[in-house]
Amino acid sequence: MLLAHASATNLYKQHYKNKQHGSVGVSIYTYGALPLTNSSEDKQAEARLNDFFIGWILHPLVYGDYPETMKSLVGSRLPDFTEDESEKVKGAIDFVGVINYMALYVKGNSPSLKPNLQDFNTDMAVELTVVGNISFKNQYADTPWGLQQVLLYIKEAYGNLPIYVAENGQKTPQISSPLKDTVRVKYVRSHIEAVLHSLRKGANVKGYF
Repeated sequence: MLLAHASATNLYKQHYKNKQHGSVGVSIYTYGALPLTNSSEDKQAEARLNDFFIGWILHPLVYGDYPETMKSLVGSRLPDFTEDESEKVKGAIDFVGVINYMALYVKGNSPSLKPNLQDFNTDMAVELTVVGNISFKNQYADTPWGLQQVLLYIKEAYGNLPIYVAENGQKTPQISSPLKDTVRVKYVRSHIEAVLHSLRKGANVKGYF
């Protein structure tokens, strides 16, 4: 996917950008993350979560390779970039679209690193719990700090790329009147405020949709 994205981006920049003045980016699904405890194991688990969910895509596009954490844990199952491929993907991004709805508690789970259990979740070696103990099918907990955390993380880790909040919002049960949709209003307002706080702290946020 990254190589295809880089090819399309380079093609656009070579043949169309000067005429159309457009930009090319990618959207990534993100979670706010909070270590379950103050232990070093849980704090390291939070860092791994960011590497796997955000770094898997952004690290190659900004630095030309996958995060070292992923390379170490996934090993030979993670494809290597050739030198030419690394140069091709590096810089093939003008902005990042952030998709964010909820936050997670993160706990270290090193026993999951077993040879017979090899997939995205076990490679992260974490246990995840949705903040608010809600089902993914029900209403989201109101966690604007999670969105702010993601925006500031991208600022610090990936050169303050331009960011568009591409998806964010609340799902609510059927209501009798659209004028009584107070849960959604509260959620959206708090998350727009989180974007404002992120802007004031230097995040390069260009829009919220």
